[in-house]
Amino acid sequence: MGLYPRVHRSRVATLVVGGDPRVALHPSEVEALKFGRHVPLRRFVEYKSFWVRVPNDPTNDSWVGAFVSWSERIECESEHDPRCLPFHVFSGEGAGLQVLERRQAFDHRYGQGADRVDDEDSRWILNPHEYHGMESLHVAGYKLRKGCHWDVTAEEWRISTPVGLWWVDGHVNIYPDAHVRARGSNVRKLA
Repeated sequence: MGLYPRVHRSRVATLVVGGDPRVALHPSEVEALKFGRHVPLRRFVEYKSFWVRVPNDPTNDSWVGAFVSWSERIECESEHDPRCLPFHVFSGEGAGLQVLERRQAFDHRYGQGADRVDDEDSRWILNPHEYHGMESLHVAGYKLRKGCHWDVTAEEWRISTPVGLWWVDGHVNIYPDAHVRARGSNVRKLA
C-alpha cells in the first residue's frame, strides 16, 4: 500500500533526511517530470501525517516524543474540515490550515465544508446519505464515517495521482485517500 492511503489508515511519521523529496503525481515518473506533475513530500502528506526533518544520524530519535504527542491529539475537526481534502487532487490553496483563521478563509474562498468549488471549477460535495464503502478512513486522528467521499462534478478534467491518471467529464467519487471510484463512461482511466 502506498504512503498516501497508509496515512489515512494509521498514524504515520514521515521522517526526512536532507532536502524535501518530491512525489510523482503520475504513475510514470518520466511523465511526472516531463509535465511537472510532482509535489514536495511535505505538501503531499500535510495534515495527514506527522512530518519531521531529522539529522543524518541513525541514533537520533529525538522526534519520537513529538510523534507520540501528535498521535494522541486529533488534528481534524470533522469531515467538513478542509484538511480532509486530497490537496494533490483538489485544486486550491491549502497551506497553513492548522490555523483556524486560515481554515475560515479557505471556506470563504472555496465554499463551506459540504459544498466546495476548487480553482479548476470542479464541484466537491459531501453527501453522507450517499456514502458507499465499508471503510472508515482517518485524517490526523479524526475517524471519518464509513464510505466518506466527495461527489465531484467536473468538465474535461484530468485527475493525476501516483497510482493513476483519469479523464473525467461529469461525476466521479473521490475519497479522502485520493481513491478515484471510476464508474460509467464519463470516467476513463488513462494510465
